[in-house]
Amino acid sequence: MKCPPWQHENQPGGKFCQECSAPRARYSCGARLRKARSSVSGLSGNSEASSPYREKIIAHREANLVEHLTNLAVTTVRESLSVLENRFPAVCPPYFSGSNITGSGLLLAFIMRLNVILAIICLAAPSGAAAFASPLAISEVVKMSGSGARPQDVIERIRASQTSYALRGSDFGKLKAVGVSDEVLDYLQQAFVSDVDLLTRYSLLGPHLGGCSYCYPQPVDLDRMVSGFGIASSDVPGHRRAGLPAGVPDWVSPSLGAAGKQISASDIVDMSKRGVPDSQIIDLLHRSSLDHVIGIGGYHIVREHAVAGVSGSQLARWRSEGVSDAVLDALQARFLAQLVELGHLRYWNWM
Repeated sequence: MKCPPWQHENQPGGKFCQECSAPRARYSCGARLRKARSSVSGLSGNSEASSPYREKIIAHREANLVEHLTNLAVTTVRESLSVLENRFPAVCPPYFSGSNITGSGLLLAFIMRLNVILAIICLAAPSGAAAFASPLAISEVVKMSGSGARPQDVIERIRASQTSYALRGSDFGKLKAVGVSDEVLDYLQQAFVSDVDLLTRYSLLGPHLGGCSYCYPQPVDLDRMVSGFGIASSDVPGHRRAGLPAGVPDWVSPSLGAAGKQISASDIVDMSKRGVPDSQIIDLLHRSSLDHVIGIGGYHIVREHAVAGVSGSQLARWRSEGVSDAVLDALQARFLAQLVELGHLRYWNWM
């Protein structure tokens, strides 16, 4: 049996056209349709008087098409998520699998996955694929610096490898002692601070980097001159603690505590030079907020990345002036903790 409006072939017995969903009871045969058309046409003089039926048929077809395309899109996205999770398990953890979510959440999961994969593909392009797949060891930075390489060449090598290092405050003085220049020290600190700021944004807005070990600042052990997860540290990549983004080192405190007063980095250095006990200085740091190191240039200035208010060369110089490693480490940890807190406030307002 054919559906008269569009001549679709149908199995007998159905109430609706299998192609356009038009009610077949109204068009049980071509004669009835022609009779109805001629009757209406005779009254109105308009051969298009049956247009209400046509509009309903078109509406049915459009609804069916939308439903079909929606189901097809959902199926395609589910299959794509499955492929991404199987191909890149490190950055596509199964706990966010497409099998557990539907609708807009499914599309968001796919987009987040795709963003991470595209970032990895771009960074691992032929010009720097080997460097990105294997982060540059801190020993290579020291070796290049000691061999007489220009600071800019060392910086370009680090930048090309897409590597940042989770350096404590005292580490900059140790690197300075083995020949790393101030320019490189400043770059290392800025790269670390920028990555902490980026991880803070990711913790609120996504994407989730999972266990991608080369996506995070690399842990460093300068006593052994090694770096990397599983080498300098047994920390699990992507491990997350309450109050801190994944990838921020464990020696950064997740809680700022009761910040009762403002104190500057210069105040801390002066106290150390005057002989104030380290324990007293560190306790004061825990109970205070650092001034003139967060929000450099104003809190309302839009920047592409956070600015390192305490530079690597400054930390190295303070160590050479007698400030203890314990105080410098506490100063760096406090600075990063405040940076994360400010990032949470800033990126929360983006949501």
